[in-house]
Parts: sequence; structure tokens; C-alpha cells
Amino acid sequence: MKTCDVVIPTYNNAQVLIRAITAIQAQEVPAGWQLGIVVGDDGSTDNTAHQLKSLKNNQSITYLPGEHSGIAATRNRCLRQSQADVILFLGADILVQQGAVREHINFHDQHPEPQAAAV
Repeated sequence: MKTCDVVIPTYNNAQVLIRAITAIQAQEVPAGWQLGIVVGDDGSTDNTAHQLKSLKNNQSITYLPGEHSGIAATRNRCLRQSQADVILFLGADILVQQGAVREHINFHDQHPEPQAAAV
């Protein structure tokens, strides 16, 4: 089974983050693939952690709280945590439409080179 992690750094985006994760969880994933979500919290002072607990029962979400260090450092921390074959970077305010994750995975199935990137 191949894996794809959606990496989302966030800072004080609790309300829209939950909508973004819900949109990701509704995605169709090609056969032979497993989807995970890695949320890096960049020291949020809103209720991000509390909001995520309502979704935490979904095994596909990994929550990485941390001190405020900036979006790039938070994204890199998430990347180090992931063991997935493919990574999809999204912002906390991105609401993907149905098919977005499938197309990303299909691109990587067609271009398995380690340096291949879909934009």
C-alpha cells in the first residue's frame, strides 16, 4: 500500500482548518493508496487544538503542536514526521474540491521519480 500525507501548517486558523480537513477526508483515494493528514500547529493561541480533538478520532490525522516558529519551520517539522511515499502541501485555508487528491496521486503514479513535483 502506498501512502500520501497532506501536510498542513496552521496558525490561528481553527475554523477554516476544520473545513479544510473535512474536505480532505471527503476525497476519493485511488485503490492501493492510503491518505493521512499531518497538521503542524505553529503555536496557535486560538482553539485549534480543541477543534482538532473533535476530528482526532479519525486515525488519519496526526497533530503536531509546537512553538511559534513560522510557517516554513512548521512545514519542515511536519515533513520530518511523515513517512509517506508522497506529500501534498496545503495551506490551512485551502478547501480542495473533489478529485484534487486523486489527481495529485495519479500524477505521482505516472511520475514515480523522487524529484517529481505536481503544482
